[in-house]
Amino acid sequence: MKILLVIDSMASGGAQRILVNLINGLNNSDNEIFLFLFNSKSTYFLTEEIKKKVNLIEIFRKNDGFSFFVLFKLIKLYYSGEFTVFSFQMNGNLYCLLAKFFKWRTKVISVELSVTNPAESKIKRILSNIFLPFANTIYCNSKTQTKYLAGKLGLRHKVFTVWNGYNIKDFPFKYKKLSRLKNICIIGRVAYPKNGLLLLNALDLYYKKYQTLPKVRWVGRFDTDPKSVKMQNQMNQFINSRKYLQKCWDWSGEIRDIKRVFYTSDAMVLTSRYEGLPNVICEAMLFGCPVIATSVSDNAYILGKKKQRGILCKPNSPRSLLKALEHLESMSSEKHINMVKEAREFAQTNFNLEIMVEKYLTKV
Repeated sequence: MKILLVIDSMASGGAQRILVNLINGLNNSDNEIFLFLFNSKSTYFLTEEIKKKVNLIEIFRKNDGFSFFVLFKLIKLYYSGEFTVFSFQMNGNLYCLLAKFFKWRTKVISVELSVTNPAESKIKRILSNIFLPFANTIYCNSKTQTKYLAGKLGLRHKVFTVWNGYNIKDFPFKYKKLSRLKNICIIGRVAYPKNGLLLLNALDLYYKKYQTLPKVRWVGRFDTDPKSVKMQNQMNQFINSRKYLQKCWDWSGEIRDIKRVFYTSDAMVLTSRYEGLPNVICEAMLFGCPVIATSVSDNAYILGKKKQRGILCKPNSPRSLLKALEHLESMSSEKHINMVKEAREFAQTNFNLEIMVEKYLTKV
């Protein structure tokens, strides 16, 4: 079977990470995989290993926005063979569904790896919701987005939830005993949706109460959209005005050896305003790193409302995040190890790459 995977670029991002996992999973079968990048500017995930596993088609563009050239290239590709198409993110979905009108029998499976949110383009979301009924199947990586799309006209019987999948062998479990909170990591883009000011305000409260702070590493690239840049400036101003934060804070940038970051951290903190199913939560659970996350999207279901597999805090509430940090630090050794082990077991069962690939191919 010829499988065509379509996405804008292979930049460091959640959708790209899942795409890489899918390529690795599909590579073990008798499929011929084509990867179509229609705005190839960043190549973080486009490693030599991935290039060997796919037939790569790259389009380099100077400008963003809609491109008839990209649409023409997709239509031409559709006519060059019988493809099953997996399109990723709203832009990829729109291009692939528009091209389907020129070769209707092409099977297009649209993949949504985020959730509808106030920051996304309203025009793109409206267009996406108009065109999604023409997809053969729609996969979301969260029950939250599945529920949202299932309520739209023509989508009820087309949309399904497929959680992220990983090769479990790549995630050796390593339990780290917690005596006190020494190291915290945040892994993800330094972007407006990640709500970094929430963590800073919670740390400020923590210091005022205990006169000490854990070391904090933020691993990830800096987004350049206006809202993200504004947040980054506000965070730097906040840090620079408090010497105790300057001493503990580290902007680490992009790091490929994420495993070491998880192993050396007492907690992975995610303060997002909204999410699909975050890779970092899944990976932290697999590696054995305790998770503290805002109660958005599927996080409450995954981590458990009673702290079975992680600790939740309220979005936009520094005091709630402070309580979550305090709860983790005050846990008994027995409760701590039980939470981490239960998280690992849940992740092994639900975030398995074989299961994800099987579900992706169910509707093919």
